[in-house]
Amino acid sequence: MKNISRRLLRTAITFMMRLCSRSYQLVPGSRSVILAPHQDDEAFGCAALILTRRKLNLPVNIIYLTDGAGSHPNHPQLSPSNLAILRRAELGLDPNGGNAP
Repeated sequence: MKNISRRLLRTAITFMMRLCSRSYQLVPGSRSVILAPHQDDEAFGCAALILTRRKLNLPVNIIYLTDGAGSHPNHPQLSPSNLAILRRAELGLDPNGGNAP
């Protein structure tokens, strides 16, 4: 009974999502900005959009919202906190995590 209820619920949700969804309209000359918390997240969430836009020679801008502190956990010369400070400095931000000037 539990599996039947789950199947019915999944079917109902899928039906409603299809009923409410509509195709993404690509507008010539339009721009897109994708915000991704980490590198490769844009591929998981927006791969089809990126591919479609690039096939049409439309620009795609991706902004990563990370300081990289979790990217090299066992780096022999660069600690996660030092990497975060370095990345913020590269962007001209306060190395202690403050806002942009």
